Amino acid sequence: MSDDSTVLARYLDELGWSPRQLASRINAIFGAGTVSATAAYYWRRAGNAPRAPLPAMIAIVFSQSLGRTITVEELWNGQAVDSPHIVPAAPDMDVPWTLSGTVQLVEDWVQGGLMDRRTFVAASGAALTAAAHAYLELPRLTAALRGDTVSGTLISQIEATLPELRDVDHRRGGLHAKTYVHGQWLTIGALVRDGHHQNAISKRLLSALGEMGDLAGYMAFDAGEHGLAQRYWITALRAAQHAENTALAASILSNMSYQAATREHGRDAVELANAATRAARTAPAAVRASVASRLATAHAAAGEVQAFRAARDRAQDTLAEASPAAQPVPDWASFVSRSYLSSQSACALIQLGRTQMSENRRVARALLEEGQTLLAPSMSSTPSGFQRSGVLRTVWLALGYTASGELEEACLAGRVAAQRLSDVESPRCASLLTDLRKALARGRHQNAAVREFIADLDQVLGQT
Repeated sequence: MSDDSTVLARYLDELGWSPRQLASRINAIFGAGTVSATAAYYWRRAGNAPRAPLPAMIAIVFSQSLGRTITVEELWNGQAVDSPHIVPAAPDMDVPWTLSGTVQLVEDWVQGGLMDRRTFVAASGAALTAAAHAYLELPRLTAALRGDTVSGTLISQIEATLPELRDVDHRRGGLHAKTYVHGQWLTIGALVRDGHHQNAISKRLLSALGEMGDLAGYMAFDAGEHGLAQRYWITALRAAQHAENTALAASILSNMSYQAATREHGRDAVELANAATRAARTAPAAVRASVASRLATAHAAAGEVQAFRAARDRAQDTLAEASPAAQPVPDWASFVSRSYLSSQSACALIQLGRTQMSENRRVARALLEEGQTLLAPSMSSTPSGFQRSGVLRTVWLALGYTASGELEEACLAGRVAAQRLSDVESPRCASLLTDLRKALARGRHQNAAVREFIADLDQVLGQT
């Protein structure tokens, strides 16, 4: 037991954490450099409270790790200032999964408006995956809404904007239209909140809310706002449930899985992708194939080679069975193709190869080579209308070459990606290029190509 008698010290002991581990967790959630590695030693002593907004951040870290609510008041007994604008992404799970509960969450969005100043903290573990379990375990909505305040013409206009907005996201990246999409989300949310629609209109409206939330969440994810993305997705998942739109629910859960995989939370990613698989059981083949592809990426993030290969093969086999005439493909899944699935598995192969380097270099090199072969065509062409994907694929190719020690090829692929970066507004792409810079700079400054490329890349990243 620590000699310190503060509440913070007791919670550190309960978790088995050192002050350095607390600081590391804060930086992992809120960003590198938020606190110094030794700052928590000072907070642990009685009477030493950090300045705002750190007390709220610390309370959130303890709440997530201990599985119960820990407040700033409890930690410092009135000696620290709270920061109410910092809130967890996952809404209070006590809000029931009923239509009134969903409307309650939508009301929170509408009241926040376009200038919502809150910072949403990304969840992980049970706090994140609880939404998936709640969706799967609850029965479908059976009580219909009554009345008709939204016309079929209006809902058709709302539905018609969705494909265009998705196209903008694919071409220009998440930042380009994020504010506009948020405005559309609030507009649909206000219509849902007002209620009193006929059952058919109500379901279409809730599906539109779910689709717009799925898109808004992906844009926020691409913009690096992970907590905000989760908040969109969890609300959208509820809307999909009430609309009885299981295919959309599967899409939302698979996007949540993909986010977790990119954040290197492999077990969360697998759990969410498995939930998406269950939700997609009756969905069109293209949706099931896309979900299987996300499951493969999740297994790659978890370092599970055989499970990755099984899910990857299932994705391709499922798409081969597709019969759009028998089961129409939702517009939001129309991009799913063999080449799309191949590129997704290629990026996952690079991710797997990089993580396997410390365990089995022979296996790692084989994985990297397989991924590089699949991604090599991305150097010369970008899928029409998918400029962001073109950037991401070439960066992953460069990361693969870097891990293999093929530095000149890595720099060449990195230059192609850097040139394409100006075509998109995607912090995710810029962040991945930053990862490439770090990988190349690690002990490789003696290589002339690397030195020259890093200098040029720094200029590009400085402009984003």
